[in-house]
Order: sequence, then structure tokens, then C-alpha cells
Amino acid sequence: MEQPQMNERNSDNVLEFDPSLHSKHTPNGTSIRAQVLNEALDIIQGDRHESYGDPEDNFRDIANYWTTYLRTMTQVDNDGRVMLEPHNVADMMILMKVARNQFAPKWDNYVDIAGYAGCGAEAAKVEK
Repeated sequence: MEQPQMNERNSDNVLEFDPSLHSKHTPNGTSIRAQVLNEALDIIQGDRHESYGDPEDNFRDIANYWTTYLRTMTQVDNDGRVMLEPHNVADMMILMKVARNQFAPKWDNYVDIAGYAGCGAEAAKVEK
């Protein structure tokens, strides 16, 4: 198996960034990074806004769900910080999808909810 190329350290043992190792291009010459950013721009200016409404409103709904969820957590460390487990992340992702459904219910959200529920149950090691 071919070893990945790495950035090298200079004489002061400082890692030097070599952009040629990180800027991959597609056959049409556009960097993968630029293609991802362009697609994200198209999505957030079009379909996502139409599907879920104003991002700030959706983020506020998600924040409200997550805040309520986190307030119910009883696992805290010695500094009083909430300690999350992997299944908590699945629960919170479900709440994100619930918040998205507030604007307009979507099939995809329900499929994602089911997927997060299955992953969360596995992560929590629950049994029937």
C-alpha cells in the first residue's frame, strides 16, 4: 500500500505546510475543495432554505431542543460540565431532525431519525 505524502518539518522542527499535498484537483482542473464549497453555496442559497426556512430560525429551534435535552443530563464531571456519550449525540441529532420537521415535514428527516435511533440504540447497548 502506498504511503500518504506528508508535510515535512524544517530545520527548527516546525511542520511546514505544503499546499500541493492538500489541494487535490478533479479532471476538469477544479480543486475538490472548491467544488465542495460551490455545492454548499448552491444548497444553502436554494434547496435548503426552501426546505427548512431561515437558517437562524432553524438553528434557534435546534438550540432550544438541545438546551432542554442537556438540562436533563445528570452525568457531570468534577467541574460541573455535562459529559456526553455517543448515544447522546444520536439523540441530539434526532432532535435536530425534529426541529427541521417543524418548518415542513420531510421523508428524508424521518428516515434520518430512524437511522439515528438505530445507531443510538447500538451505541447505548440497549437490549429489547
